[in-house]
Parts: sequence; structure tokens; C-alpha cells
Amino acid sequence: MAKLVSDAPGIKEKMEEVHEPPMSLAQLVFRHGRQPTPASEAEILALIKERQMAPYYARVCAAFGLRRDEALYTQMSAANAVEVEALKVKLADAEENSGDMEVLDALFDAAKHRARVGDRDGAYEACDVIRDRPKISTGKRIDAVMLKIRVALFFEDVTSAKKQLEEAKGFAKDGGDWDRRGPARRCEVLSRAVPRRHRRHRRHRRHRRDTRLHPAGTTASPRTSPPTSLLPET
Repeated sequence: MAKLVSDAPGIKEKMEEVHEPPMSLAQLVFRHGRQPTPASEAEILALIKERQMAPYYARVCAAFGLRRDEALYTQMSAANAVEVEALKVKLADAEENSGDMEVLDALFDAAKHRARVGDRDGAYEACDVIRDRPKISTGKRIDAVMLKIRVALFFEDVTSAKKQLEEAKGFAKDGGDWDRRGPARRCEVLSRAVPRRHRRHRRHRRHRRDTRLHPAGTTASPRTSPPTSLLPET
């Protein structure tokens, strides 16, 4: 069978691009919140340790009442800090010795690092820095907003995701290219799916609670909704 080869600029980079943060981990966390098991807890913690996600580790421990391994947290935080310093050096070097594209690449690397380790607020801020830079293309502004949307969906921050999605649509109308419209549509689908998933989860929890506490023929107590996010602020 013939092997397809393309020398088109940027094709290799697009194929090798890794999107952060991983939505598969967010899905594991959601499922664990719905039906926790020792196996799912171990899988989540193993992924966090492998990816050195110190900020996310703190959130997960707080959300599920897990005992935080302080030695592990300190080690991961130190590893994150080393990478942040290296990224700062890269940015400073680009600003002093290179052009705007290299500076922009360094800024994106910093934002992707924050996303990778599960630093929600840090990722939001880093994306905003890119979006608000003067003299960058509309496409790059959309890329920054799309990264912020992905982070928001990872943390089930639907309000922020929807707001950023509208911003991305506005940029697209101003001159975004077709390559970025497909990802925008996928993010829009996800932003609609997350609330539906939570509604199903709430109905499932209420049904289980009412069935357990109020057998058929008895009156159920007033219902209260669970927290909207499995990962509250720490």
C-alpha cells in the first residue's frame, strides 16, 4: 500500500501537537465523582503523578477528601517551578534576541504549561496575555481563546467556556481561518454537553437518594442540588 506523504508547511507540527489539558483525565474525575472506586482513584492519582500536576493534585484531594501526600505535592510543585523558570528564561531571550513570532511561541509555551499542570487561573491569565497583545494575527488570538476554552471545559467552568466561545466566534468573523472553525465547533458541542452531563448526574443522585431514604408510598424531603463542580477552589 502506498504511503501518503505531505511536505506541506506545518503538517508535521499539527499531527504531533498534544492538546492540554487532557479531557480524558477530566472524564475520569467526573466518573469517579459519580461512582468512586479504589481503582478509579488510583488511576487518577497515577496520571496526576506522571504528568506532575501539582495544582490539580491539590484540587482533586480537596474535592474528594483525599489525604494529600505532602512529599509528593512538594516534589511536583518544585518540578513545576523549575519548568516555569525555564519558560521565563526562554521568553526573556526571545524578547531580547528574537522576533515577535518567537516571543509569541514562548508565551504559548507558558500558557500550555499552566494548562498541562492543571493551574486553571494561571492558564486563564496566560491566555489573556496572548489575546491582548497588540499586533498579532486574529488566528493567534483565536488559538489563545480556544486554549482557554479547553481549560474551562476541563474544569467544568461552563460559564467561562461559553463566554470565551462567543469571543472566539467574534474573532472568526473578523478574519479567522477555516482551520480554526472546526475546533471552535467541537468546543461548542462540549460546552453544551457538560451541563447535560451534570443534569443527568444530579437526576441519578436524587433518584438513588430518594429511593434509599424514601421508599414507595412515603414523602421525600425537599431536594437540594449538589455542587456544580467536582473541583471547588482550594
